[in-house]
Amino acid sequence: MSLVRESRYGDAAGVLAEVAVPASRFPEDDARLLEVRRQIGELEVGVGDVDKARVTLTDLRNDLTRLYGLDHGATIRVSELLASLS
Repeated sequence: MSLVRESRYGDAAGVLAEVAVPASRFPEDDARLLEVRRQIGELEVGVGDVDKARVTLTDLRNDLTRLYGLDHGATIRVSELLASLS
């Protein structure tokens, strides 16, 4: 599920505000939180905050690499997102 496509909000900033607090309820390595973090990075790109998105996605890629390895689909997806920001 994409938070932007499935959201009742018309803008990415509203989605960011909505997910920030609930996301903190999950354990750090919970797959749901990792997915929310990826979507937050995409939203940051969407609102033009590429520098913040780069930090969000780099931290996420490091965690995904630690948990799943470099060749896992989630890690590859985030790495590709980061590469697209260059």
